[in-house]
Order: sequence, then C-alpha cells, then structure tokens
Amino acid sequence: MLSASDDWTLKVWDLENGTVQATIIGHRDWVRSVALMPDGQRVISASFDGTLKAWDINEGKELRTFYGHDGPVTDVVVIPDTNYILSTSYDKTLKMWDVETGEEIHTFAGHTRPVKAIAVTPDGTQAISASEDNMLKVWNLNHRTEVFTLMHKGVMSLYVTQDSKYVVSCSPYNETIKVWQLSNGEELLSFVAHSGGWSRELKAVALTSDNVHILSTSDSQTLKMWDLENGEEVLSLPGHKDWVNGIAVTPDGQYIVSVSNDYTLRVWNLFTEQVTVFSGDDWLYACAVSQDGKTFIAGSVSGHVHFLRLKGA
Repeated sequence: MLSASDDWTLKVWDLENGTVQATIIGHRDWVRSVALMPDGQRVISASFDGTLKAWDINEGKELRTFYGHDGPVTDVVVIPDTNYILSTSYDKTLKMWDVETGEEIHTFAGHTRPVKAIAVTPDGTQAISASEDNMLKVWNLNHRTEVFTLMHKGVMSLYVTQDSKYVVSCSPYNETIKVWQLSNGEELLSFVAHSGGWSRELKAVALTSDNVHILSTSDSQTLKMWDLENGEEVLSLPGHKDWVNGIAVTPDGQYIVSVSNDYTLRVWNLFTEQVTVFSGDDWLYACAVSQDGKTFIAGSVSGHVHFLRLKGA
C-alpha cells in the first residue's frame, strides 16, 4: 500500500501484519498527492517541494524527478490509457507531463489563484481543476483548451464517475458537496456534509466503484457515505482520532482506505466490517489504490510515500 505524508518519505507496508517493509526517501517537503500508473509498477508523488517524482514500486527506487512548477505541487492524476500525468500547483497552472521522458508537454493557464485539485474523466478526454479562485474549470485534453467554468467556493477535492458523466466536488469552507453534469455544467445536487467538526472542514471525496455512493472525509474524525442521487447519509465510519485527510476505494468495492493526522492508515473491509490499522511516523495526507486493488499508496507531510500490498498479491 502507498501513503503520503510530511516526513519526506515513501513507505512499503505489509498488509497482513501492519509493519513497514521499506521506506523511500526523496521529497523535501509534504507529499500532497500520490497516483499509480496503469502498469501497477510505478507511482507518481506530488510534493510541496515543487516537484513530482516517479518511483519503481518493486525496487523502491526513484526513476525521475519532474521540474517545472514554480510553487508547491498540490495534486497529480494519471490520464487513462496514456503515459501522461497532470499536476496542479500554487503557481496557478496545470501541467501535462510524459512519464517516460519526464518532458513537460503542456501548461494549462486560466486560474488566478493556486490550483488545489484535479480529476480526469475515465475516458481520458476531459480534466477538471479546482482553485482558490473559487472556480472549477473543465478542460478538453485532446485540444488542450478550456471548455467552461463552474463556481464552487474553496474546493479541495474532486472525483469523476466511471461513466465520465458527472463530477463531484467538496468544499471545506461551507461544508458542501456538489454533483455536476459534465456535458453542460448543470449543478444536479448540493448538500451539507460532516457538520459539527472541530473546524467543520471537509477534506476529501471519492465514489464507490458502483457509482452509487459518495464517500467523504473531514476533521470530524469520521468517514461518511452518501447517496449520490439525493445526498442522504447512508453510513458513518468512526475510528480515526484526528482529521481524516484522504480516501480511496478498491475497484471491487470491498475496501476503503483512509489516512489521517493520527498517523494511521486504515483499511475498511465493507464486506466483513473488519478494520486493519497501520501506524506511520507522521500525518498521512493522501492515498491511492492500484487498478487491481492489491496495492495501496499513501503520502505523508514528512515527504514519505508508503506502499502496502494485500496478502497474496
């Protein structure tokens, strides 16, 4: 499993006993986001040190560093069925990179404040970015042009449905989750989530593999599941002892992975209701799951990236 944190490293975890198998050190500031390449053998990390790095999971070594952003890098995603990735930064831009060569392919400009989050449609044709300028921008990746702009104040996390029709955005500033139709930008749903937290902040959002439920995390120390059509709460998962910063779901829908400021990564088995806890050495901030559902990744504020494999993987 992979995890991201602020101690500037990546770690490899053993899912069976919760121990660290290896630690990979490379970044010099928070690892804000992590993403797995489709081959399941490489992971990309994005850091507040202004760089992205590509890593070999099996050998635990750094493959290359991506330089070009003029500020902290806040998010990274893989464009499906390509060797390209997209990153966002405090420098107000999105950048497209070739993972094989490390070459910067294109810079998307248009936001007027730091860009905090990005999502890509599963068909690879569109990207959606969220910025401190309170705008969500939809981009055509084939033509590398802006399509239209939506307004949602302070969005920190985005997720696109598997059919590429809808995008979900969440904002910590007014505790809202919104669902948008990507074909025309229509707002289909808006509801308040996780009210009553320490500072009432939503942190991250994801979707179950069947696109029926929204998953969210917050500073209220819980994960929650919501009905995608009406915004009604379906499930609450307490257990973390501090802010829950990131969330990911395995493709088969069996496991939810969450990371927190309580230094732990938790794997929630929705079929058996079993919870497995892994302890790190700093705040864990971001997480991701491989396409085969067997490798998890997390990043910490110390710059570490952690890897965890399911038993038998």
